[in-house]
Amino acid sequence: MKNEAFNAEYRATLHRLLKRAGKSIADLSDATCYSETTLKKIARGEMTEPVKEGVVAAFTKWFNDNGENGRVLFNQWQRKQPSCHAPTDRVRGETVGDARAANGPLLFTPRTFLAPSNTGNLSLASHLPDILTPGGIALLNGLTREFTEGAVERWAALGEKAIVAVEEGDFPAHVTVGQRIVDEGVGVPQIRAAGHYLKAEGHRLLAGLNKDQQVRAALRDASLAEYGLAAEIYPNSPRPIRGSASVLEAQGDLGHALDHYARAKGMSLEQAHTPSVRGERPLLLHEILRVTRHEIHCISEIRRTSPVSEWRRVNKEGELRGFLIHSENSHHEFLSGFRFRRRWYLLEWFMALVFFGKVWGDLGDSQRMTNSLLRALKVRRALIPGTEPLTAIERANLRWWMDAALVQDRARTWGSLVPNLDVFENALHTGSDREILGAMDELIAFITAPSEQNIL
Repeated sequence: MKNEAFNAEYRATLHRLLKRAGKSIADLSDATCYSETTLKKIARGEMTEPVKEGVVAAFTKWFNDNGENGRVLFNQWQRKQPSCHAPTDRVRGETVGDARAANGPLLFTPRTFLAPSNTGNLSLASHLPDILTPGGIALLNGLTREFTEGAVERWAALGEKAIVAVEEGDFPAHVTVGQRIVDEGVGVPQIRAAGHYLKAEGHRLLAGLNKDQQVRAALRDASLAEYGLAAEIYPNSPRPIRGSASVLEAQGDLGHALDHYARAKGMSLEQAHTPSVRGERPLLLHEILRVTRHEIHCISEIRRTSPVSEWRRVNKEGELRGFLIHSENSHHEFLSGFRFRRRWYLLEWFMALVFFGKVWGDLGDSQRMTNSLLRALKVRRALIPGTEPLTAIERANLRWWMDAALVQDRARTWGSLVPNLDVFENALHTGSDREILGAMDELIAFITAPSEQNIL
């Protein structure tokens, strides 16, 4: 009965604080994104750490203090104690029934995880759909029993803005939209972490376009900081680990980058093949694609920059070939599920095919290198309207493709395989948009394999 007395005092203190702030339970619901039903569970001894974080943040904002009122409030709260016969979680001592009650309405069959909170305690949370991945937003519709309808609508709108920013290559929007997601996700770790991740991606991609070394370094440092925040808030996600690996690779720290890719790949594969994972499945399938193609590119860079690397041994070269084939197969298997979002889907294929072409070239397979790179060019051409000027991002993509095409490594020269590459290269440097597109079309005409049809 002790916890019931504590929670009665908690309820009284909560109502006093709301009265002092001139607020209601409905206002608290709006401020935290959690529904009134979820908030009322606190007084019954049922609560997750993220809900507590959201309530404390709301009172901190209303009273403009350092969280004193929120801490006093939860000093008077006790978790509902399990009965002596109830099955308990061996790590936390919580009843299985309580965990289900706290998370029940979120997803079809949610998988819970244990994660460190900001206070160092273990917190129980549920997997939410990812708002940055096509297909995730549609799964938000079932969450209005747990969160306020307004919060779900705002997350969905911001998720759409984020996906459009990716499709349009609007890297500054990655940062601004990411910050808005962070602000809207107080008390909801998956949402907040998604915002920090999107900001990190924006900084990383802007660094790639900046020619000033100091600015580029500062942007990469900012990117690593945001990835770190995302991983701290939601350590169950492989996404910030893979993102930080991309920064380490760009900084030339290829060994540590490869370690990060391996960790992210392992987490992605394990979670994606866990039957109870539903909401995050689109994200995890996408992560498998991204991390496997980045991993093979990183290995190829290690081989290119280190002649004595173990990855140049025959057995390790065979391992790289296996990784490459696995990544190609995974793209054909999983990426078709995103075909409904055509522009996003084709951009993913463009980037993947460029990586595949580079690595096949490194392995000395000229035919597969040529086929992958020409298919990449055809996919990118499908995204460019013939009547509009090329954008800065489109030009940057085509220069990136050309850089990959000009890296010969062990493959035969393009001249013996595909004529007119030099015409396209010259057009990119000095030609008009019409000349660039014409040279692209001439190169694409050399594609003989029909396999790109299952992409377009």
